Amino acid sequence: MAAALLIPAALVSAHAFASRFAEIPYAVTGTGWWSGLAITNLSDAPINPIVYYRKDDGSQSCKSIGAIGPGAVYANRVDLIFPASALTPRGSLRVAHNDDDDQAFSATLFVGRSVESGGGFGFQNYASRKSTATWLCFPDIIIPPIEIIFPPPWDIIIPPDFTFPFP
Repeated sequence: MAAALLIPAALVSAHAFASRFAEIPYAVTGTGWWSGLAITNLSDAPINPIVYYRKDDGSQSCKSIGAIGPGAVYANRVDLIFPASALTPRGSLRVAHNDDDDQAFSATLFVGRSVESGGGFGFQNYASRKSTATWLCFPDIIIPPIEIIFPPPWDIIIPPDFTFPFP
């Protein structure tokens, strides 16, 4: 019998001295709406942010988006950062980094509505805050099927009156 095991993405925190995060309490995807995320590095050193998407049921996914240079901006739609299976119509975002220095950044959520749904566009900026936690991203891990072989019952004969000798 073969079985696969899925270990979902996890958010883990541990003590650290320099990290920053920004909470974006609401993002919308689907039903004519889309959300985008822009991260601006406000420091003079590169940052390596991790983006977390929390579904409205509390489960979450995370993705490291790579280095953003000093003064540079990363921008992408949320549905292009995460696979569709990781998204729900409503959710929230967290952007965090754990670089050695206290490197500030800002995160901007931009939301739009398709023309077919009536159109529209808006945005909100969120400043990063200091944190005493280190944020790690463990993406979904799929352990491949493992063959488990049980011996046939006729290979093991246990007499009905067998007892284990304990001292």
